Amino acid sequence: MMTRSIETLLIWFAVAVTSRAAGEANVTIRWFMPCHNMDQLMPVTLYDGENLLFDYGPVPAPHNLLQVSQSGFSTCDASTNTTFVHEWNAFQILGEVFVPHSSLSHGSHYFICTIDGQAMPTSYGGVSPGAGGHCLLNMRVNVTKLSGSRPNGVLAQAPPLASPELVTYNAAQRTTVVHWKVPCTDGFLGGAPYAPVTVYNGESLKIVIDEVPTGIEAHNLLKVTPAGRAACSATSADQLVDVVTPTTFTFTKTYSDANLTVGEHGFICTVIGEANPPAFGTVDVPGFGGHCLFGMSLQVNKVAETRPADGANVTIRWFMPCHNMDQLMPVTLYDGENLLFDYGPVPAPHNLLQVSQSGFSTCDASTNTTFVHEWNAFQILGEVFVPHSSLSHGSHYFICTIDGQAMPTSYGGVSPGAGGHCLLNMRVNVTKLSGSRPNGV
Repeated sequence: MMTRSIETLLIWFAVAVTSRAAGEANVTIRWFMPCHNMDQLMPVTLYDGENLLFDYGPVPAPHNLLQVSQSGFSTCDASTNTTFVHEWNAFQILGEVFVPHSSLSHGSHYFICTIDGQAMPTSYGGVSPGAGGHCLLNMRVNVTKLSGSRPNGVLAQAPPLASPELVTYNAAQRTTVVHWKVPCTDGFLGGAPYAPVTVYNGESLKIVIDEVPTGIEAHNLLKVTPAGRAACSATSADQLVDVVTPTTFTFTKTYSDANLTVGEHGFICTVIGEANPPAFGTVDVPGFGGHCLFGMSLQVNKVAETRPADGANVTIRWFMPCHNMDQLMPVTLYDGENLLFDYGPVPAPHNLLQVSQSGFSTCDASTNTTFVHEWNAFQILGEVFVPHSSLSHGSHYFICTIDGQAMPTSYGGVSPGAGGHCLLNMRVNVTKLSGSRPNGV
């Protein structure tokens, strides 16, 4: 086996082909579960001299890698005609498996994962469990090797299919519908949590599972505190809303306007992927982590405001600007337009303070300051809604005074009252004007 190159470049969504030696290249396959609307990872095409690299990580879940027949690929059955290639456990969260070109003949080759998501399945690392597992969630790939050299501009793997929408709004029913599943990031299951959802006065929230049963995947729905959502943690004080097993794979939970109070609400799934986890469905078993770590985490903000007309929310990306900017680009609002401060996904603490013009100029929040919100390093997504009714005509100033500490003193309050990220120009001037926004502005 030839020495592996350290120059292999991995492109997250698919494959990179990079020089190894004269006439050779590595083709990297991101070895994880694809989105629900894909029946396998996007097929891969190899040419002579190209090696395979199966890359796994960093995702805290076990997987194996089996080379199977065409029949085994189609049926997810590895009980016969199978070559065991590798296994990764939940504690080995990074790793590549190198398959040299000399071991791959011209034609089709099939690879699957049959691990079923348990932390330590029976005969872990061997062919057992010999059928099903993550392959039933379409963690499989067909690799075709062709003779000759790769033509210029021909990709080894096509980009993944577009991910399905997870959240929709039914205007006729005045209902926000959330499809409860592991979200997708660049063609793969897992990644960033759901984008925060705002439910307005007079509206309902509906959370549904409406997928075809896989025979393997299970979920629960826990209503938790904002802190529990941020930490992917549920306790016996939280509310178990529902449990969905592979034999009862649908549910609908509706919160009417009256049943969802104004404020922030959190929803998570803590199932770890087993078909029948111990004490399945209780709040505190498994209670921590699970699918929440793969993005099944939802922040719902219920506000007293009526939903604005389409396009009437103005979003500010709340993070530090480039060094050549003395603030985030100034924002102009018109009547009826709300502000959304959006933070994430960046693992760093920030706050949001409304200050005076003097405080804006000097980065001093010690006086004439309104505390709006804080994000900690574990709450990596979130929006803060500032309704138009709270903003008068004229100028409004917002800054961040967190100084980058993991847990600053009086975290979330005005302290540290001066400086912080504002000194790195994390501040914005918002001017509200009367009338409607002119076309094209």
